[in-house]
Amino acid sequence: MNILLTGEPHAGKSTLLDRLVNDIDNKLGFVTTEVSENGSRTGFELVSALGSRALLASIDSPSEIRVSRYGVNLDILNSFIAELPPIEDDQLLYIDEIGQMELYSEQFKNLVQGYLDSSNPFVGTLSSVYHDDFTDSLRQRMDVDIVEITPDNRDEIRVKLADKVAKYVQ
Repeated sequence: MNILLTGEPHAGKSTLLDRLVNDIDNKLGFVTTEVSENGSRTGFELVSALGSRALLASIDSPSEIRVSRYGVNLDILNSFIAELPPIEDDQLLYIDEIGQMELYSEQFKNLVQGYLDSSNPFVGTLSSVYHDDFTDSLRQRMDVDIVEITPDNRDEIRVKLADKVAKYVQ
């Protein structure tokens, strides 16, 4: 079971995934959260299932890799990925998000492919407004279900996904 949650920005993809994985103990993956100061977004942080954190991107980063006003910390992303534990049986695998910042990393792409190719269930988020060869190849995989998320359907889909995931994860 491989599911990619897609939709417009602020549709609720990350919120849905976060609520889904919070209900599961046996999981491996990470989410991307906003970092803000004084009410203004200043960057993005990765948070693993084990609670480790790493600054993915920041407006203050000196990185030459820029997405909008954020400098992407590629070395930090690659180190974060390298420190993830190996996949174990019956784990839910998840990634929020398969996005433009993360896709500068070949290690990230390899991680996504590894999660999708494993026998474990996988749920990831993928923006509907960003496309490249890699994300297009994910959308075309025959073993991936693409689920469109909107603010109106995200709660209903979370319940359906929770039931589906429960069949795979013990």
